[in-house]
Amino acid sequence: MPPAIALDSALLRRERELRAIFAEELGHHFTTSGQWVTLASSEGTSPSRARIDLRAIRWAIDYLIDTTELLWAWRRWGNQWDIADHFVAPATWVLQKLAWLNGRSQTA
Repeated sequence: MPPAIALDSALLRRERELRAIFAEELGHHFTTSGQWVTLASSEGTSPSRARIDLRAIRWAIDYLIDTTELLWAWRRWGNQWDIADHFVAPATWVLQKLAWLNGRSQTA
């Protein structure tokens, strides 16, 4: 059976949340070489799952928020809410990406 991602149909009315969840699920697929189901259902330790989740979220943030465009948007608006609206992404992800760009490695 090919990989599949199932999402709640209620997300169709919440575009920002839909994009974030879908991007994170794609991040799980691409950063675990498609082995996420095996990893998620195994008896993995909490720290290893946290690393897997962080890797997926970082992939999702990088996918939804282009670095060059983020820097342009920051110069234009200077706040995470307008930038989040521009990217149709969570404002917390905007702040997270800015923190990574400033060399502060924080969890998502």
